[in-house]
Amino acid sequence: MIKIDSSRCLAMKSKKEKIQCPRKKVGTTDFCGYHKNSITDTNNSNAKRCETPYTYDELKLLDFADISMNRLLLMMKEKHKIMLSKTETITKEQLYKLILTDLEEDVRFNGNIGKIIKIQAFIRGYHIWKRRKTVNVEDFFTLDNKYEIPLAFYHEINQNGFRYCFDIRTLEKIVESSHNKPTNPYTSEPLRDVQILDINRRIDYLKKNGKWGAIIDDGAILSDDQKFAHKMIEIFHAFDMLDNYTDYKWFEELSLLNLKRLYKYARDMWNFRAQIDMNEKKRIVKEGVAFNIPLSSILNMRETKKRHLQHIILDEFRRFATEGVNITERKLGAMLMLTTLVNVSDRAAYALPQYVQM
Repeated sequence: MIKIDSSRCLAMKSKKEKIQCPRKKVGTTDFCGYHKNSITDTNNSNAKRCETPYTYDELKLLDFADISMNRLLLMMKEKHKIMLSKTETITKEQLYKLILTDLEEDVRFNGNIGKIIKIQAFIRGYHIWKRRKTVNVEDFFTLDNKYEIPLAFYHEINQNGFRYCFDIRTLEKIVESSHNKPTNPYTSEPLRDVQILDINRRIDYLKKNGKWGAIIDDGAILSDDQKFAHKMIEIFHAFDMLDNYTDYKWFEELSLLNLKRLYKYARDMWNFRAQIDMNEKKRIVKEGVAFNIPLSSILNMRETKKRHLQHIILDEFRRFATEGVNITERKLGAMLMLTTLVNVSDRAAYALPQYVQM
């Protein structure tokens, strides 16, 4: 460490060897005549230093009276890229203490950098572990992968020993849009009062602390894939509300061939196998007509028409889950559609064995 002689020029004679200039100060400046002429005014944005800034150990050995205001202003500019003029409402002593405190914090931080990195890694690992333990892979409304939900908005709900993760803003929409008791869209089970209270407290905290932000602006445009995903989720949620437990991915994962088979099974079920007369059909869907596109048109569809076929089938599924004249007829409609789905989806058949027909 360099020993500073405050009666001598405060410039460095040799930057490489860090030797203080042995010459005496000139007038009221901190520098000798040689170094004084090499320094420009600190208010000039192109000002250059002829010496290195003080380290923390060097600065704490000096009294602020032994350092000129110019030197302190130069250090402030060097450290924080801030130019202060001598007319600023800050004394030399205040500036000296400010810089000394800042350098002390740097020393403390650098001395613990290894521990800080380990703590940060542990926290990141813990949050990843938490999300890995949840059942669902994405948020119900935003469709963001669970690992991409912002930490401030991440929220979990525990039901029957399973954990489900959400963007808290999605839960706000679910709570606000529920006419009765809000339900978990993945299980159709009502949320407990304490869970609803916890959700509302979290929302209030985020809003009061200025951390809240809307999921999607009302005028935002969703992509076709997002619209399609929302459509699947909405329809299969309607099935769940009719005393079923479903997963929209059963449908999403179907190949074009299995979609064609699904349409054929549903058409045969509705027109022949279910043996339902027209009066009863009209109680399940309006006008009693469904799956009326000629089968030849469906079977001739190519891969480029897969999404179109998916929409056709989903539109029919929605009708069977929503158009019934009462809850009993809507449950019957959902049962008919799920009975056709288990014929083409092994996962659906495993989850809904009651609908498998031998």
